[in-house]
This record gives sequence, C-alpha cells and structure tokens, in this order.
Amino acid sequence: MVFKENMLIKIEDDIYRLIDIDADKRNLFIININKKYEWNKVIEEKNLEKLFEIGEARETGDRMLIISDDELTEEMIKKRNFYYEMVCFLIKISPNYEIYYRGLREPIIKEAIDKYKVSYSTIKRVFCEYVRNGKVANSLVPKLFNCGGKGKERVIKNRNGVIIDLKIKELFKTGINKYYNSTTADKQGNSRELIR
Repeated sequence: MVFKENMLIKIEDDIYRLIDIDADKRNLFIININKKYEWNKVIEEKNLEKLFEIGEARETGDRMLIISDDELTEEMIKKRNFYYEMVCFLIKISPNYEIYYRGLREPIIKEAIDKYKVSYSTIKRVFCEYVRNGKVANSLVPKLFNCGGKGKERVIKNRNGVIIDLKIKELFKTGINKYYNSTTADKQGNSRELIR
C-alpha cells in the first residue's frame, strides 16, 4: 500500500492523520485527530500494512475547517504567524524527525522554549494543532468563535442536557458567593462539600 502524508486512517473507532514518514527507519507518524494536544504515535510501516490487510484499518475522507484571511483580524494574523514560525523552527531543527520521537524531542522543545519564551504546554498545543489539522498555517489561528464572554448568557443549541432555570442559577450563585468568594480560607474541596 502507498501511504501519503496527510491521509486519514480509521483504526477501530479512532481517526488518525499520517503526518510524516521516516523512510530510513520505515516508520510512520500518526496523530489522533479527535484528541486535542496528544503527541503523535510512531508505527512501523509493515504493522500498518498488516492492519489494512486484516481490515482493522481503512482510509477515510477528510474534513477541514477553511478559514479565509479576510475573516482574520490583525491580532489573529500576528499570533498565527508567530505560532507558524515556532512550528517551522521545530521541524527545521529536527532533520531526522526527532520532534516525532518521544525520547528525542525534549532537547528540541527546550531550544524552542528558550528562543520563543513560551511554555512547554504552548509548544505542545501549537505543534499538535498544526499537524492534527493537516499542516495548514491557518489551523494555528486562535479559535475565538468557540469563546463566550464574561457575564453573557450561554445558549445551548441542539444538545440534550440539564435545563438550568432561575432557581438552579440562584442556588449556584448563592453557593459560589458563600463558599468561593468568601474571606475564609476554605480549600476548593471543602467548598464543593459545603455547597452540597
């Protein structure tokens, strides 16, 4: 079977993206597109071929979020470019695919932390987001459409769940004000118990 970069592979209930191929070691790097901020996995080419032969793996279609540059603010473009520069740096300083191997990525990440003055979790989040979404620069745009606003009423659309009426809202507000926003030094665990 011919494996191509960015192809989607369904293995059991999970969908993985083939993000790169180490031809020398015959290793494939895949990342679960349904799990946020999880490092990639390394699988040998022959093992993946065997999964295809026995029917446990199959190629599947792609779904992508397309973001036009016209929709982006100046701040979003600046952040995207910064993240993209960071990802390019990680790939550039790992010519032998070190960033994809668990035991070899730490020195590369430390170098990026020193250069860009960001945390380990930021580098992991940005890199995983980039490869998970097909190595597209616009996948690094902050997802502001997922954000709410402080003090704004959130509306749940087309989802099943608990209906929060005024009585339940008042109970939450009272509990939070009484136990979280108090001057006493109650720990969170104690506050949860007291609210009940």
